[in-house]
Amino acid sequence: MSTNINNAVAEYPHVDKNDVDKFSDNELDDKFDSSSFTSSNLTSKNFIDNHGITPITKASSIQKNNYPFFTSFVLWFSSNSSVPIVSMGTLGPILFGLNFKVCCILIILTNFFCAIPVAYFATFGKQFGLRQLILSRFINGYYCARMFLVFQLIACIGWVAGVNVPAAANCLAMVNAGDHSIPKWASCIIILAVSFVVSFFGVNFLQRFELVSSVLNYVCVFALIARIKLSGEFSVGENTGDSKTIAGNCLSYLAILISFNIAWASYGSDYTIYMNKKTNSWRIAFGVFLGLFISLSFVTIVGAACASCIHGKIADSYSIHGFGGLLYAILIPSATETNFNSHLNIFMNILLTWLSLSVISINIPNFYSFSICCQAIHKFFERFERQWYTLIAFIISVGISIAAVETSFKTFMSDMMDGIGYFAILFTFITLSEIIVFRRFDLSFINPEDYDTKSKLPVGLAGIAAFVLNIPLVAMGMNQSYWIGYIARKCGGAGGGDVAMEITGACSFLIYIPFRYFENKWRPYPVKTDD
Repeated sequence: MSTNINNAVAEYPHVDKNDVDKFSDNELDDKFDSSSFTSSNLTSKNFIDNHGITPITKASSIQKNNYPFFTSFVLWFSSNSSVPIVSMGTLGPILFGLNFKVCCILIILTNFFCAIPVAYFATFGKQFGLRQLILSRFINGYYCARMFLVFQLIACIGWVAGVNVPAAANCLAMVNAGDHSIPKWASCIIILAVSFVVSFFGVNFLQRFELVSSVLNYVCVFALIARIKLSGEFSVGENTGDSKTIAGNCLSYLAILISFNIAWASYGSDYTIYMNKKTNSWRIAFGVFLGLFISLSFVTIVGAACASCIHGKIADSYSIHGFGGLLYAILIPSATETNFNSHLNIFMNILLTWLSLSVISINIPNFYSFSICCQAIHKFFERFERQWYTLIAFIISVGISIAAVETSFKTFMSDMMDGIGYFAILFTFITLSEIIVFRRFDLSFINPEDYDTKSKLPVGLAGIAAFVLNIPLVAMGMNQSYWIGYIARKCGGAGGGDVAMEITGACSFLIYIPFRYFENKWRPYPVKTDD
C-alpha cells in the first residue's frame, strides 16, 4: 500500500499524504481524478480554469456529463450567433452587389463544407487531451507548429479587435441614438471589458455563459427577422454587373465566408480536452458541425436579408451611420415610423443593446485561445497563469478596435477577414495533408506526454516550406482594397475576384507532399510503437 500511496501523491501533488491513506486504489481515481488532472488544476470548485498547455491524460477528465453532443453544439452554436455574423452577411449585397438568393446559396454551401474539418479537429481534444496548436507539433512538426502559433496570436486579436468589436460598437453606439448615445470608443471598451471578465474564468464558465447567451442572441435575431418583415423594405434584389463581374464578386464573397468558418479549425480541440476520454467522437463531431453550420448559415442569411432592406429611410440611416445605423433603422420603430409604440421602442432598444453585446460570446473563445497560445510560445511563458495573457489581449484589443471602429468598416472588415483566412486555410490543408496522405487517419503514434520533447517530434520543415511557398500564390490570387493579384484580375470583371483560398488550398497538398517525403528521408517522422 505504501507504494500506491507514494504513486498517488506523485500523481496528485496537491493532495496530502494522510488523506491518500484513507482511500483504496479505485477510490483515489474517483476522489481526485476530476479535479487533479494536472499540477495546474481547476480552482474554486472548477469555477476558474488555470490549466495551461500540458496534456489532460486521465481516463475520466473534468467533465463528467453524458451530453457531449449538447455541450459541443451549444458552444459553437452560441459563439456564431452574434452581431459580427450579421455584419458578415450584409457584405454580400452591400460590398459585392449580390442578390439575396445568390448570397443564401453561397452561405449554405460554404458553411456546410468548411464546418467539416473544424468538427473533425475538435474530436482530437478528448482523444489526446492537447490544445489544437500543441497537437500540431505532432502532426505538422515542432517548428511548423511554432510558426502557426505566431499567426494564431495575430488571428485571435484580429478577429476580436478588427472584426468583432467594431461591428458591435457600431450597433451599441446607436442605442438611444442622439445626445444620449454611447461613443464608439466607449462601446469598444465596454464590450472588451465584459469579454475579458468572462474569459478570465475559463472553459467551464464559458460553456455556461454560452448556453444563456445563445437564448438571448436568438431572441434578438428573431426580433430582427420580424422587424424586417414589418418594415416592408425587403426585396430579393438584382445582381450588380455583367456575368463576369457577378462571378468575380461571388468568388470574393466566398473568400470572406470561408475565412470566418475555416478559421475555427485552429481552435478545434481547445474546448474538448476536458471531455471524458470514453466519449463517442461522432457525438462531438456532429455537435460541433451542426452548431457551426446552423448558426453561421442562419445568422449570416439574416444579415444578407438586412442588407436587402436598404431602401427609403433605412437607406438614409445606413448612409449616415453605417452598419449600426442599418440595424437601428430596422429594429427601432422610431427610426422609420411616425406613429410608434413607446414601450415597443424601449424594448427594441434593449434588444439592440444585447445584440451588440452578443459579440461577447464570440470574443471569449478568441481571448481564451490567445492566452493558451502565449503559454505555448516558450517554456518561460508557461510560468504565468493564463489569465495574465487574457489581460494582455484585452489591452491590445482596446487600442486596435478604437482605431478600427473609426475606419471604413465594411472595407476594413473584408480585408481583415480575408487576411486571417489565408492563414487558416493553409493551416487546415497542411494539417489534412499529413493526416490523410501520410497517416491515413491513424494518429495512434501520438504520445501526449512528448508534447515538449523535441527529439520525439518531427521538425516540420515540410509544413514551413508549404506555408512559405504559398505566400506568393496568395498574393497572386487575392483581391483586396490594397492589392489585386495577377490571377485575381483575370477572374471576373474589371474588379476581379478573390481566388487565393482555392489556390492555396489545392497547392498546399501539392507542395507539402513532396517536401514531406524528402524530409522523412532525412529525419523520419514518429510512428506508432508497440509497447
